[in-house]
Amino acid sequence: MKLNAARLGFAVAGIIVVIAGIVIALGRHSKPNAVPAAPPAAHSQTIKRPQPTTTVAVSKHGKHNPPTQQRPIHPESETAKAAAKAAESFVEAYYLILPKDTAASRRRRVALFVPVRNLDQLDLSLGGGTAANRARIRERLTQKGRADLSGVIVKPVSDQKHTVAAAVPVIISVTRPNGKTVNSFTLQTVSRWSYQHGQWLLESFDEGGDTG
Repeated sequence: MKLNAARLGFAVAGIIVVIAGIVIALGRHSKPNAVPAAPPAAHSQTIKRPQPTTTVAVSKHGKHNPPTQQRPIHPESETAKAAAKAAESFVEAYYLILPKDTAASRRRRVALFVPVRNLDQLDLSLGGGTAANRARIRERLTQKGRADLSGVIVKPVSDQKHTVAAAVPVIISVTRPNGKTVNSFTLQTVSRWSYQHGQWLLESFDEGGDTG
């Protein structure tokens, strides 16, 4: 009986120890978990060159999706070739004069490249009653301008954002209805272009004299 009482005592003591352990464990789990501090927001980086960038998307569950290629959509990503193409197309439209052209028809022709506020800066007249204009009408002469691609230079304007300066030599030719050339010469033009609403638009235009 003494042995059984001792065993019973040890059993009771063991149960008390187990219950105490359970109470301590429950007490620990009942404490609210600390909320981890949110990571600092990443600083944005400016894209200096029009190079494709890799973006890793994160799903709602915190898993990383495969990286995807993104192209910069900033105006700087437009190449010098795009601005040069706009300048070349403009001079071809500007110097084209058909036998039945008027100032209004010339204005409509170049309006694609020029903001309305800048149209009045261009000389789109035809010389009024000058001998040259009378000869153009009488002999049905056509004037055309073609950009000399070997001499086109386009450079960014350092003090103006999204703006370039273009030097475009233009070969002018005047022909009769049968295609015979009456006159031919070259002009040096300088223009300034800004990237607006997804396209290059003319801001200023100057033309030099006959270069031969």
